[in-house]
Amino acid sequence: MAYLVMELLEGYAVREEMRGGGLGVGRALRVCGAVCRGLAAAHGVGVVHRDVKPENVYVDWSGGEEVVKVVDFGIATVLERGGGGGLETLTGTGAVVGTPAYIAPERVVGGEYDGRADVYAVGVMLYEMVCGVLPFGGRGESGIRVLLAHVHDVPVGPGKMVAGLDEEVSGYMLRLLAKDAGERPTAAEVAEELERLADKVARQHQALSDRIAASSGEMNRLVETRRRTTTVRRNPATDERS
Repeated sequence: MAYLVMELLEGYAVREEMRGGGLGVGRALRVCGAVCRGLAAAHGVGVVHRDVKPENVYVDWSGGEEVVKVVDFGIATVLERGGGGGLETLTGTGAVVGTPAYIAPERVVGGEYDGRADVYAVGVMLYEMVCGVLPFGGRGESGIRVLLAHVHDVPVGPGKMVAGLDEEVSGYMLRLLAKDAGERPTAAEVAEELERLADKVARQHQALSDRIAASSGEMNRLVETRRRTTTVRRNPATDERS
């Protein structure tokens, strides 16, 4: 008797966390960094996922703490060690396998690809998490139009979509969406860099919170000083002595 044993996960797909808009910048960076750590392990043994998207990223709490996992390798492909990249294979209907909104340009045109095609998908997902919209598609376009956009269109800079977004974060997000796979980093490199950027954003937020707290404290002191001054001026006994 043949059977399949699968891991039991308790949690939710990250898409659920994105309902109604994007995620906080720091949260998005850490989730995508964790995704890239998982992809780096897969790429290390020649496996390309080919369908990285929020629905296939799972936030698991079965072990008592949060673990971000990449799931559903149903259309993954295995690259030969020492050989070139994979070559996109069309389905019987002539469609590229995967979800149009997350497919890398080199796969759209039927060229060779490797793990950096998954990195592109992470770039799309990160853009969607931070900006609240997809870089290409998402407005009712046909699948073909979205695929062509990956090849020919330039996404709106994240900094123009999110006020106050760190310029380094914005620039790195666009690097993940580079049309030329050779200009994209590996999944392992992305995991390390996103963790660094998440730490940077956390420090910026902490510094901002400290400034707000300091300003609030100063404002409270000014209000209290003014209140005491007003009370003294309105004290009858003080007025009689004057």
